[in-house]
Amino acid sequence: SLKREGAGDRLLVERGRLGLSGGSELVLRAEVAGAELSAASVLTGRVTKLYLEWKNDGRVLRPAMEAVGAGLEPGATGTKAVLAAREALSGLVDAVPQDSLPDESAKALTAFIAALPQGRGRLVLMAGSESGIGAAQLGMLALAKDPKGPEALARLFAGVDVAADWQPGIAP
Repeated sequence: SLKREGAGDRLLVERGRLGLSGGSELVLRAEVAGAELSAASVLTGRVTKLYLEWKNDGRVLRPAMEAVGAGLEPGATGTKAVLAAREALSGLVDAVPQDSLPDESAKALTAFIAALPQGRGRLVLMAGSESGIGAAQLGMLALAKDPKGPEALARLFAGVDVAADWQPGIAP
């Protein structure tokens, strides 16, 4: 559900849930500052709080990872494409500044990525920032010389605290 909080300019995303057959599920909660309930104003908003929970049943991510990997490494298919996607995700985790992503959270994300695409379990990812991340910051990232590099990600994650937890196994 979406709602605007009080007379302020905060948009709250509550109870966002996408359930897939087999038990995979994505739960999302977020707070967006500087946005209202209109399509145009959402673009000016900045995500100041984010809670994402992914329950992986071990079946639905392989096709998505193959598609991403094939885009990253032209001609790659099957396991080779999955490995390319996994390597790209690992590179992103390594490039996020340590002051935004503490070691324990980086290790949790690394374990999650290593388990992909079949790994069953639950990933919880939380991010918070007073200033938030919005379209302007994402645009600057896209225009960076190396958008996946440490310098560009340091600018994007300046003032952002990220926490992650990965619990392998069959998630209830």
